[in-house]
Amino acid sequence: MARRAPLLVYLTGPGDPHRLAVAPALAAAAERAGWGFDLYHAELRRGRHFGGGDPAAARPGVPSGGLVAGGRHADRVLWLAGYWDLFVLGAPRHPLWPAFEAAGATVLARSTQPAALYDAAFDTLDEPVPSTVVVLDGEPGGAGGLIVAPYLYPAILGGAPSLLDPSPCIALEVTSDEATRVALERLGARRFLPLGLDTERAKGFPRGFDTVDPLPTATTYTELTADLAERAAGWAQGVLLGDPALGAWVSTP
Repeated sequence: MARRAPLLVYLTGPGDPHRLAVAPALAAAAERAGWGFDLYHAELRRGRHFGGGDPAAARPGVPSGGLVAGGRHADRVLWLAGYWDLFVLGAPRHPLWPAFEAAGATVLARSTQPAALYDAAFDTLDEPVPSTVVVLDGEPGGAGGLIVAPYLYPAILGGAPSLLDPSPCIALEVTSDEATRVALERLGARRFLPLGLDTERAKGFPRGFDTVDPLPTATTYTELTADLAERAAGWAQGVLLGDPALGAWVSTP
């Protein structure tokens, strides 16, 4: 019987402030190691499908509507286990932990702390922890109160030219505290690069930055994504349509 390919699975949800930074960094690391990657955002759902109107105007839970009523997600975990060798990490209280345990998955870390997740993941992937940390903001910011982080994922997944550095990196949420930064430095982090941050929010990051890559001056998601598309026109190879919730679903199996 052929050996199953490894799949790194990240479990997270809206109560985790680091999720929009950690997810793309884990996806990129898995791809470099030749692994598959998937994640599960345990979002509050009120039933509406994705793509239905302005996400900024939606009530809590509405932009995260499921695609299929009664999605049988635990069943799908068992299906995954038949094709992949599962390695799982993420939020301790995530609702899918029992399903992954029943499927015989290897538990790497039950934590929402970036350093614990990176340490477990990179050790399992047999990859060095990158010394560069991209700092994102997963909360609404700027004049339009927009969630920008998911639209900046190409800079982490592919070493996009906006970073002026194609080398591997990890990512961190701008609201992280000093202890979180110190924990990453113990893993080898040396350079912290801001990306798409509101100037005032950037000031609150522990020990600050030498320079700040400013938040695009957009007040709507239409303006934001049009601006980012123009910046990427010289190297981009495709288009993804989605609101912040859908854009945060990174998967490269």
